[in-house]
Amino acid sequence: MNLMRKLVLVAVAVIPACAAAPATSTLATRASDPGPVAVEAPDDGVYHPPYSMMFREGQSWTMPVVQLAMTEPRQDLGGEVICTVEHVDQFCDRRISNITCEGAAGKLLAGAYSATLDGLWKADFADHGTELDDHTMMIARVPPFARTTAKVDASGDVVATIDTHPWGAAWCVNERGSDSLHTICIQPGKGLIGGRDGDVVIGDVPRNN
Repeated sequence: MNLMRKLVLVAVAVIPACAAAPATSTLATRASDPGPVAVEAPDDGVYHPPYSMMFREGQSWTMPVVQLAMTEPRQDLGGEVICTVEHVDQFCDRRISNITCEGAAGKLLAGAYSATLDGLWKADFADHGTELDDHTMMIARVPPFARTTAKVDASGDVVATIDTHPWGAAWCVNERGSDSLHTICIQPGKGLIGGRDGDVVIGDVPRNN
């Protein structure tokens, strides 16, 4: 066996399978890492999707909570939501950022955010085998970011629409059901800036939709 063939066999042997355990999380993207989210400084020449700050371990956001009212001024609930990136798991085809939130209505923003070369998804729990349906994507990795899709159940019935649209410097994702509205807003360079669950507003989000 010649030297070149030996090198090829060794290279094949060390390629990780997608089902392998996650690698140790890191705050820096290695030069050889083709992963979907860059976490180096913005001036490093690497493209950053709008949600890249959500994949920095230890990153946190503190947001006030208010209650909207139809016939009277908004009410300050006297609380806040603090969300933190607890850890980031790296797989060969995706990264998963596990974000926890403390405070009223924090469940809206907490969860497992999966990022691939296509875009960003959110679920209560996710791992390397979680199916990522294009219809439930929150935001694409590259422009155009604006999109509207229909979310369907196992029977194929439409249960909600997912609308991603610009809002100032941010991108907001609305999930509208027949009697519900959930919104999450993400700003490039900041990450999570707010959310809305019905009439409960966290941080900065549109309040007239």
